[in-house]
Amino acid sequence: MKKIIITGCFHSLNSGVMAMAEAIIQNCPNNKITILSSPAYIENDKKRYSIYPNVQLLPIPWFSGNKIKNVFKLFFSLLGIKFYKSFRRELNQSDYLIDISGDSISNDYGTKSIFFQLFPILIAHKNIKILFAPQSLGPFKGFIQNTLVKKAFKKAQKINLRETESKKYLKNFSNYKFEDLADLAFLLKATPIKLNISIKEKTIAVGVSALVKDFGVANSSLLFKHIIDKCLEKGYHVLLVNHVSTPQGNDILVANTIKEKYFNNDERVIKTNKNFRASEWKYLISQCSGIISARMHPVVHALSLSIPSLNLSYNHKSVGVVEKRFAPYGQIASINDDDVLVKVDFFLDGLNLINQKDFKDLAQKNISLAQRFINQIV
Repeated sequence: MKKIIITGCFHSLNSGVMAMAEAIIQNCPNNKITILSSPAYIENDKKRYSIYPNVQLLPIPWFSGNKIKNVFKLFFSLLGIKFYKSFRRELNQSDYLIDISGDSISNDYGTKSIFFQLFPILIAHKNIKILFAPQSLGPFKGFIQNTLVKKAFKKAQKINLRETESKKYLKNFSNYKFEDLADLAFLLKATPIKLNISIKEKTIAVGVSALVKDFGVANSSLLFKHIIDKCLEKGYHVLLVNHVSTPQGNDILVANTIKEKYFNNDERVIKTNKNFRASEWKYLISQCSGIISARMHPVVHALSLSIPSLNLSYNHKSVGVVEKRFAPYGQIASINDDDVLVKVDFFLDGLNLINQKDFKDLAQKNISLAQRFINQIV
């Protein structure tokens, strides 16, 4: 039995990174898997991962206690002084350390995010095999970010990308070999669940996002209203997908606002007040005819099932994962473009023109690419 530690998923309320974690868990059932979890979320994480008997949660010590002391410990840990001894012991007794940060190792999220995502790698013993799961990396800005990333990359056995767009931001890292695979969520197996709401035969999943307002959309709930209106006009029902439920960006609140403000008495628009496990969201999405989502991983779930998808994009990851791999079945529209609703119309009108054989072949190709990462472990 191999021991695997997963970092980069410090809580499971982001069902995107949880999708990657669940994919590893499901495909490595005979291995002991430890997931690093923020103390503020660990009880919640225990419930969400409780269906997997081979998983345990390890609290991250520098996310609790005295902040000044932790700053001191974090800094001197990078110089080789061995603070957090019990944490290091668990880390160094493992065979693999797998990073599933997704797109958090990027200037888009800032130096602080890069530091905390990479810190477990930076202090890991040299005998543990460090793997970057297929993800989006970069861009990086400034001396500190580039130094942290280079130090982490130097310790890694494999650095995997889920899309080729990231290579544009990795020109300063030409000494490192990057392998092109596919997002681990393509491997995720759906977990069936029962709802007290009914998903009709013709339903479009609409993935809302609390992030949209941060990318230049003045009235995000109104934008989603217009998208839903177009779905209803064309005879579809709508399932609101709330994929992230952190205090910093709670999609459940966005879905509730949209439903209560615009569709309160319209039974064609359904929502849930729960952020399900990633594998459960995949099951719900599998019941739909298509998806339009401002979060990327609901789109990955759909594409792996050969369900047409439109990703309302806000950075380069969607270009690589959705459009370049899956066009015309996977499409993108910039979230703040004036013609975003035109692209929604175009997408909905093309749902009945899908070549299912070609689509399934593309899905299987990406599933096989993601499986190549698992093959490095099992």
